[in-house]
Amino acid sequence: MDKFDELKNKFPEIKVNVSLKNYCNYKIGGVAKGVYEANSAEDLVEIVRFSKREGISFYLIGKGTNVLFLDEGFDGLIIVNKTNEIVIMEKGVK
Repeated sequence: MDKFDELKNKFPEIKVNVSLKNYCNYKIGGVAKGVYEANSAEDLVEIVRFSKREGISFYLIGKGTNVLFLDEGFDGLIIVNKTNEIVIMEKGVK
């Protein structure tokens, strides 16, 4: 079992071999090995941590308005942030 299969087992909601055209405002791009839509901050943090720990290539995107995907696709995971609860704070600021 490779690392991507382990990821798929842990996160069964991952869509496999997905056209990236549906995740880009310009409707361009090839196929991604996987796409995961994170609907909560917890899901987002968990999949990013797992991917980093396992060495799985990923990109984190939002609504796709400032994204251009290559026609060659992406041999990794696209994580779509669908949460409304993410707050970025400066280091040391609460």
